[in-house]
Order: sequence, then C-alpha cells, then structure tokens
Amino acid sequence: MNRTISRDFSKELEDINLGGYRHFVKSEHSFDLAASDLLQRARYHFRMWHLFDRFIPLLVLFGTAFVISILISQSTQNKDQVVTSIAAIIAVTTTVITFLEGEHKNRHYQKLVRSSDYVKGWQSECILKHREGIKELKNSIVNKHKLKIFDSRSFNEAHTLADFKSTPGKIATLAKLQSEMLLLLFNYENSESQKSLNEILNYLESIGQDVKLGVVDADYLKDYFYYIVIDNYQIFRKYIECKQYISGSRVVWCNLVFLAHTWEKEKVPPRIPSICIRPLVLTDSDIDSVETIKPGTFQVEDASDAALTK
Repeated sequence: MNRTISRDFSKELEDINLGGYRHFVKSEHSFDLAASDLLQRARYHFRMWHLFDRFIPLLVLFGTAFVISILISQSTQNKDQVVTSIAAIIAVTTTVITFLEGEHKNRHYQKLVRSSDYVKGWQSECILKHREGIKELKNSIVNKHKLKIFDSRSFNEAHTLADFKSTPGKIATLAKLQSEMLLLLFNYENSESQKSLNEILNYLESIGQDVKLGVVDADYLKDYFYYIVIDNYQIFRKYIECKQYISGSRVVWCNLVFLAHTWEKEKVPPRIPSICIRPLVLTDSDIDSVETIKPGTFQVEDASDAALTK
C-alpha cells in the first residue's frame, strides 16, 4: 500500500458509506425489501423457464395472428376468402415461430458452449496452479473460524460463507475473517500468493462480465460456480474493496461484485440433487481409522477448494 497518500481515509470512508447505510436502515425488515427479494426470485425463475426470451414473444405472435383472423372473418362474408386468409396467416405464423425457435435454440447452444469453456478453464493447468497457490493462504484463515464439528443436520445442504450473515455474532466473525485475510495479503504484498489471487479474481471477473452482458448461460454457470464465487468474494471482500479504494474507482473487480451480489439476492442457490442424498455406507469406524492416519481430515472444508474434486 502507498503509505505516502495524505488523504483522510476515515472521513472519506464515512462519506462513502453514509448514504448506503441510511438506505439499508430504512429498508431493513420493510415491505420494499421483501418485494425486492420476491422480484429477484421471480426473475430467476422466469429466466429458468425462458418466459422472456421465448414463450412471451411466441404468445404475442400467436395472439396477434388469432386477433387478425377474427377481424378478417368478421369483415367479409366470402367463406372461401376467409378460409384462404386464415390459412395464409397460420402458414406465416408457423414459419415465423419455427424460425424464432431455431434461432433461440442456436443462441442458447452458443451460450452453453461459452459457459462450458469457463468450466473447462477453471480446471485448466494454469488456473489449477493459481488455485493451489491460494489454497493454503485461505485455509490458514478460514479454518480458524469455520465449524470443525460434523453437523449431520446440514450435511444434506450446501452452504457458503454468506451464511455467516444470519446473526450479528456470525457477521462479526466474518468481518474478523475478512480483516485477517486483508492484513495477511498486504503483509506479503506482491508475493506469489497475492499474484495467484489476482489471477483467480480476474478469472471470476470475466465470468461476471459475460453473465452481466447475457452472452453466457447464467444458470449453467451458477450451478457450478455459485459456491466458488460467493466464498471467494466473502473471503477477499475487504481486499477487493481496499484495492478499489486505493485506485479511487469502483470498477476494480466490479463484475465479480455484481455476480456475487446478484446470485446472493436471488436467494435460489443450487440444490444438491435428491438422488445424491443417499444413506451413508461410511461408518464411525471408517472415520476413526482415517482420523488416526490423518488427523483433521473430517473438518469442514472451503467450498471453493472442494471444487477441485468436482
């Protein structure tokens, strides 16, 4: 960090946060916040059902053709002319619908291919190297604060560090985790770990940009990257904000911030498929045996690191 900056950081941060904080206090537990949550969920489901980009345009087209057919039938007494006109309308409508369906499937396929490339890229040798470069860095901080005891009640559910926002005490724990990570990173500024972190954040930034522009299948990427994006954003949030503040611009990793907040606000995280929730063949004896060989094996791991075995 540039120690020669003479700005009053505390005063500037107070000015930056004041307006947003007032808005938060005004909205918390109020109707407009609940309505916003409902709208976010509705947008997610509409996107999943392809209502906006597929069914609604086709419904409008079909409805228009139907209304025109009714008007033609009422405006002329010549039955042959009515039948011919309606048949022509049906033929044109069918042709247009077929064309639009084909275009939609082609566009959707192209988005899937682009999304699949991101998944493949995440498993590439280069990115794996950077992921390994920050794995120990993250574990050194995260494992101090995450639960170490196996919780059977949450075993069939997937969680992110955003769950720490559920209570004031957990929020304080998350803030402490983020502060410790920030200090650790700047104590080892320009280290290989920080360079690897920047590469990972840049990669997630690219995903966020393509999701924002709608050139990828957001739901395909969400199913794979949700926990990776949310956890990495929460762990390194203060680092991201510090970089933004030093540069004097919110654009630094802005699309990553956009992606994390968008997926959080939808409140529809990917679910574990029901077929995966099966009775365990793993026994207490197996767990004790592994713990004897490698103590600490059954501690809760970071979801983004678990993706290595995905």
